[in-house]
Amino acid sequence: MRACVLLLVVSGCTWVYDAQYDDRAAELEAARTEFLPANDRVQFMTADRDRFYWVSLEKPLDEPLLHAVRPDPDPQIEMESRVTFEATRGQTDIAEFHFSNTYVLECDFNRANLYDAVNGIVATTDQASSVCAIDAGTTSYFLVNRELRRWDGTPTAPVTLMQLDDAGVGDGSIGGFGVLGGSPLLVEGGRLWRLDIGGKTAEWLENESPAQGLVVFDERGVLYDSNDGVKYTQFSDHATFSLEDAIADGGYRLSSQQPDIHLLADDGAYTLYGRYVIYRGQRGIFAYGLDTKKVTDLLLDRGESFETKPHYVFPTVTSNGSLFVLDKGFSSSDIGPVYRVELSDRLR
Repeated sequence: MRACVLLLVVSGCTWVYDAQYDDRAAELEAARTEFLPANDRVQFMTADRDRFYWVSLEKPLDEPLLHAVRPDPDPQIEMESRVTFEATRGQTDIAEFHFSNTYVLECDFNRANLYDAVNGIVATTDQASSVCAIDAGTTSYFLVNRELRRWDGTPTAPVTLMQLDDAGVGDGSIGGFGVLGGSPLLVEGGRLWRLDIGGKTAEWLENESPAQGLVVFDERGVLYDSNDGVKYTQFSDHATFSLEDAIADGGYRLSSQQPDIHLLADDGAYTLYGRYVIYRGQRGIFAYGLDTKKVTDLLLDRGESFETKPHYVFPTVTSNGSLFVLDKGFSSSDIGPVYRVELSDRLR
């Protein structure tokens, strides 16, 4: 249930120089470090729990290649955790793979392949589907003809867990599917459902605005796009609020010349980290506190125009608080470094 975000060119925008803004941008840049150089030409980034994944273009043939690392305060431990999934070299659909904290799952029709970095494909099943997800380790899930199956990544066939029809799930098209901690979340006809595997039941989250586009969730709630803007729904009581409205009321104001830089950008880039929403604003990367109800700036774009870099996109966060962002211009070839910010130093 992850999605790549298409960044659209914003025309007709102007930028007014603001010394206060420039000073704040410099202050925030002091807390960032370069994680990957621009010549790695990173195309895609994601994370699962404590593992960060990225796809680079490898010379001389510009072949996509998947890498991963577990960020750690000890540079030696982090370096030893860095791996390359050589079996993915040249595959153009890596962004459509599914990622756990240890393995990678590729699904295509009724076939699924499980990868690790050392051995490439380590397991395969032909009782899968293209609607799939991977939880911790090798545990994978498939929706096959409205039947939920679980596979442990061994030669043993997947086992049937429940039937969506018996659980009362509607018959709309499946628009998204993910699993966290053994609890699946499903988008059916825009409706959000939590599946209880043990009880073989389904709970509709009563979302009035049909979910679409990017959907992210954790143990407490789900964040999703809709025709009415980005919404957050809490699992415990189905309480829902507008993220755009919450950000507007979040008390952030850097200067009178730039009153809207923290508002959610149209590209819809956002993720969850603990009790924070990390998102792409109009002019940088920001955090909204689900408990504090406050907005915090993390990185600010630079320059005298919207085409000038750094322009931070694709905010990606690991469970231990390492934020990764790509410095990317508006053209497909204008790719800069990947920067890193430790959120433990910024969000307390």
